Amino acid sequence: MRRSFYFCFLLGLVTSCASPTGTPSSGSGAAASTTVADHSWSKAVDADPAKIHARLSSASADWEASLVIDNDKTGIWTVKPFSFFPQYATQELFGLDDLGRCWVLVSYSGKWTPFPILRDGVWLGALAQGEADPRVAGPEVYTGGAAGRLYQLRAYHDGGLDARRIAAFPGKELHTVVAGEFDPRNDSPEVLVFTRPGAWYRVSPTGEHGEWVSEELGPLQARIRDALVLSADESGRSPIITAARDGAIRELRFDAGGPQWSLIHQVGQGRGRLAAGSDGRVVYSTADDGRVFRHERTASGWQTELVYSGSHGPRGLAAGRFHPDPQQECLALFGYSGRVELLTRAPGQAWQTEVLFVDRDKGHWLCAGEFDGRNNTLEIFASGYGGRIVMLSRGAD
Repeated sequence: MRRSFYFCFLLGLVTSCASPTGTPSSGSGAAASTTVADHSWSKAVDADPAKIHARLSSASADWEASLVIDNDKTGIWTVKPFSFFPQYATQELFGLDDLGRCWVLVSYSGKWTPFPILRDGVWLGALAQGEADPRVAGPEVYTGGAAGRLYQLRAYHDGGLDARRIAAFPGKELHTVVAGEFDPRNDSPEVLVFTRPGAWYRVSPTGEHGEWVSEELGPLQARIRDALVLSADESGRSPIITAARDGAIRELRFDAGGPQWSLIHQVGQGRGRLAAGSDGRVVYSTADDGRVFRHERTASGWQTELVYSGSHGPRGLAAGRFHPDPQQECLALFGYSGRVELLTRAPGQAWQTEVLFVDRDKGHWLCAGEFDGRNNTLEIFASGYGGRIVMLSRGAD
């Protein structure tokens, strides 16, 4: 009897936890409709994505789920698409895991070939691509994590990969990095490193014999958990949007007087993830209590509206064209609920939400990229505590 009781209790608990609880915002306070999906989608398949196109059941009537990599019980914390190998037409997918490995995943006719490029021993989390080293052809990739070491990753025309440690920050965790030309006072591009405990650094390729030089730019009130580099403005410099544990979304710019921080939005919850619209005027952000916000730059400054109130712990956010109608504004959300949710809004209408996929554990990251030219929408990639990367794609047009 005791075993039967616990089974029934757990079954009811799982059923209640898996149900969508979010409320999309219409801008006028009215709740929008929600589409509930079949949770059997996340069931694993006995297939190797390096050998075949490994489908996971089906995501919905319009979406297909497939496996990119299964890392067993090792969480994959950050996933981003970059153009890395110059000889390949498609982008590559980068994944950082809890053992300090950086996976470079190359797509080929529906399959994914994994290349481990680094093993730092403890989790990696910070990941960015940018032109920060003029001595290297093409944009480089930079990563780091709990060990406090910053690495530069490079690819070669013969298919080779390598990783080089370029800086170390003892006693610090690297949570966020960005790379590019930001500071007009600096004669070279730089990598900006945001750490825990809260501080930030500039790392420049200006040392002797090819070495890099690190400079502390000062303490920070709170840890920067995510950062977006927007398109360059009229000054030729790119503003940086940051999300911090103190609940603030800020804009960072550099001028002749140094770094200038300005507040975009503040709430009483930590901010976790950011995503940008295609024109750079709109930025989206999450709060730890499940809210999603839309920030639009206008002539009078940044204007903020609430888009969605969902489950606690959103840890993945992506913006892009996820709907066949290009007029639809689209967001994808992932987090501790384990659900990948699609939020869409037609001009002048309320936000609608649909559950696309339920993973086998909590989510931690979400990104989007163009990997399937048979449709006119972007693909969505989800990763997290489930130890795998899943691709969601719409069917062919």
